[in-house]
This record gives sequence, C-alpha cells and structure tokens, in this order.
Amino acid sequence: MPKNVLKRYLIYCSALLLLYAFSFVQYSNFSLYSISYNLIWICIGIFGYIEYKNLKGSPSAIRKSILSIAFALYCLSIPIFLFRLFICRSQKNSVLFQNKKDNSIEIVGRNNECYADPYTLMKVYHITDNLKWVIELDKQKVDTTEFRKVLR
Repeated sequence: MPKNVLKRYLIYCSALLLLYAFSFVQYSNFSLYSISYNLIWICIGIFGYIEYKNLKGSPSAIRKSILSIAFALYCLSIPIFLFRLFICRSQKNSVLFQNKKDNSIEIVGRNNECYADPYTLMKVYHITDNLKWVIELDKQKVDTTEFRKVLR
C-alpha cells in the first residue's frame, strides 16, 4: 500500500474519531449527538466516493465492485439516518441525581421519543454553564453512595 494512501486513510479515520468524540458535547440544550452520527455517515459516503474516484484509472475490477456494492448499501440506509435526524429527538426530562462531592456532575433522565426503550439515563458533566459533556449510563448502575436524589 503506498504511503499517500495510508496517510489518506489515517486522515479519514482521524476525522471520523473526532466527529465521534464531539458527539458527547452538548451546548445549552443542543446536543451534537443528534447530528454527529449523521455527519459521520455523510463523511463515510464522501470518503468512499473519493476512493472510488481514485480507483477510476485502476485495473482492479474487484475493488471497484466492492465499492459499488458498499455504495448501494450506503444509499439504501440513508432513509434510516434521515428518519433519525428529522423525526427522533431526545429531550431533557429532569435531573434525577446529583454528585455528593461535585455539584457539576448530574444524572439526568431523558425521554427518547421514537425508540423502543424511550427512557435513558445520562451522566452530565458541566464544563461551563452552557457547555456539558454527556455520557449514557446503564439504568442498573446508579451508585447511590456517590449520588444523592434530587427533588425538583
């Protein structure tokens, strides 16, 4: 594999990892999670198209065939991502628990309107008043020795 192809793949993977990392960031009530996976999906399509264009003069019919099949599957899955982007939204219900030592760490219950399991628990780290780092939690693993119940 030529060096420039390896470098290009490293750039693609770095861009996708960066988008994934930003999926945990929330500013005010806008969560990048709702659009980050869609952006990742769009980037995968763009990267695949670039690679297909790079193979245009190549005699490798097998690689072109594999990319063509992958592109067809990609196109078939686009409606699922568009449905998720425009229809499915998560909204904040309330703060359920707060960390006993650090008040900037909370466990928040969110209602996802169009999934089979509509209620999820999110651990929220307040970086500033509006900027937050949000991680999804397992419902069974709220440590009550670390968190106290919030009555709001």
